[in-house]
Amino acid sequence: MAAAENQNPDHYRVMVVDDSVVIRGTVRRFLDAQPGIRVVSYHPNGEEAVKAATSGPPVDVIVLDIQMPVMDGITALPLLLKAQPEVKVLISSTLTQRNADISIDCLQKGAADYIPKPESAATGGGGGPVLEEFFQDMHHKVLALGAAARQSRKLPPLQITPAATPVGAPSAQHIIRQTGVAVFEAANGDVAEGRKLYVAPGGYHMLAERKGLETVLRLDQSPPENFCRPAVAGVCSAVLPLEQIGPEVLRLAGR
Repeated sequence: MAAAENQNPDHYRVMVVDDSVVIRGTVRRFLDAQPGIRVVSYHPNGEEAVKAATSGPPVDVIVLDIQMPVMDGITALPLLLKAQPEVKVLISSTLTQRNADISIDCLQKGAADYIPKPESAATGGGGGPVLEEFFQDMHHKVLALGAAARQSRKLPPLQITPAATPVGAPSAQHIIRQTGVAVFEAANGDVAEGRKLYVAPGGYHMLAERKGLETVLRLDQSPPENFCRPAVAGVCSAVLPLEQIGPEVLRLAGR
């Protein structure tokens, strides 16, 4: 279903796809209340979302559930990206909390990011810190993905600064399972140790500073690079000169 169209170019346009009436309504109301964001359509299954993406105007971000009747999110994902190649898809499902493999599979199929949906979101009641964190994380990710979508269309991003959010658990679990390396969220001043992976907290660049034989991690909130903070480019250039960084990493960093 299409929401009341707001053609204001100063808003990121969002589609919400979820079979729960409660969740669709709650997410729509929350996002519509945020500066710079408008939900322009919302649908109960992937089939309706694909039809809307194929025939309707472009959107910047699609918030996509996984388990839905008629057509699930995994099936809909490549069709949505085919209909609108520049759209950024944010997977939002309770499955991303319990089963990291499904969210990783969606990322490999073209989703831009994921957010674990708490079980309490389905009831729409209770609220509490878990639900509040979920909405704060969604706000942050929609703004970041909206900026990336506009960059893909060669449009300037909106001047909106999202709040910092913690690193997601499914990605850490996947890394631990695949490599056996422990994953830590970096704190300013941490001394990097071998066989440990450090992840920058949301909203902070992470740099590496050599002090004698030690590598000290520094966090700062300097301007985003390629609309991202943290940014791959900053981390890489802090460790090695650009000419020594592999082409795959440079492509990821946007250099």
